[in-house]
Amino acid sequence: MSDAEPYFRDAARLGEASPVMTREFQDWNRALLALTVRVQHREQEAKNIVCALCADQQGLDLRTRQTLEITKICYLAHSPRGSPPLPGFISGMGPLGMVPAGRPPA
Repeated sequence: MSDAEPYFRDAARLGEASPVMTREFQDWNRALLALTVRVQHREQEAKNIVCALCADQQGLDLRTRQTLEITKICYLAHSPRGSPPLPGFISGMGPLGMVPAGRPPA
């Protein structure tokens, strides 16, 4: 995921300078950048990136709203205590990082 961060940062920089990139695409790029930063355990930086999007979710396009909902990244922006685990992961760290969640008991 960290390999994607420079791409999203470049897209954000170019989007601000170019009339070609739509607001919808810029918003989606910002949501994806926040997610890449979050999975690198840079919670405060992710909060800063995504807070404006979370404050005005009704003004966002469907793709961006779904990205924010699936990743629960707006919860991160509004929670002083941190964030819930990413989808597909259990809370807590294993010796090699986050431990993938297993299937819930039947």
